[in-house]
Amino acid sequence: MTEGTERLSLGEVEAITKDALVRAGALVDAAIATAWSVRAAERNGERSSGLQRVGRLIEGLRMSAIDGAARPVLNRTLPTLLTVDAAGGLSDYAISSGFETLIEVSRSYGMARLLVTETGDRAAANSWLGRLSERRAIGALMGGPSGSAVSFPNVTQALPLPDTLGETFLRAASGVVPRADPPLDLPFTASVSGALILMALQPMSELPGQSRSFGTSGLSAGDADLVTRRHQADTEGVNVPSELLVSILTA
Repeated sequence: MTEGTERLSLGEVEAITKDALVRAGALVDAAIATAWSVRAAERNGERSSGLQRVGRLIEGLRMSAIDGAARPVLNRTLPTLLTVDAAGGLSDYAISSGFETLIEVSRSYGMARLLVTETGDRAAANSWLGRLSERRAIGALMGGPSGSAVSFPNVTQALPLPDTLGETFLRAASGVVPRADPPLDLPFTASVSGALILMALQPMSELPGQSRSFGTSGLSAGDADLVTRRHQADTEGVNVPSELLVSILTA
């Protein structure tokens, strides 16, 4: 711990975030989903998507720019397309409402897309891509605060992804061709204000009747650094600027 900072466990980061968002007017379920994302970002060392983001969310909730009482509505528009109307609420809550269905559909069809509209804020891409990676899915998120990114099951770090590569890149990477929907049944990039797309594809080895494996061998230097950072955060916690912590606790 350095001067002017406090050491918090990841559990404390999550609890402080949840409590602060609830005080600011968010539903408990919305606060829980967002607090998980903040915890994941702090674990990755992504400060702007971690506790630094909480102050912006509190302000948005109190200024009614984000509807803390909004409940997302999930629909399955096409066999591999899920849509969530966030109704102006927290984006992490909207994503979490469709995440398990996204995984299930991708395992049935090889790929699935979750189109989230009318979000009150922008979700942290790497938190959700990391969760897809943990579930052994190839993932991509378009419309996040830092642009687009892609992740793979055997690679720790999410990688920046030019939007122009879109679905063609991901399908080639996974060797999967969707069997239910037209190839371009919606734009890959989120062209609507307050919209994002989370995409999951299953490696060939994860699909029924397939045996070819997909993955990368070894870790890059960046991956190794991230593994070390995560282990340190898991065991020792994270350093948080005292001023930031006080502002969240007293908000």
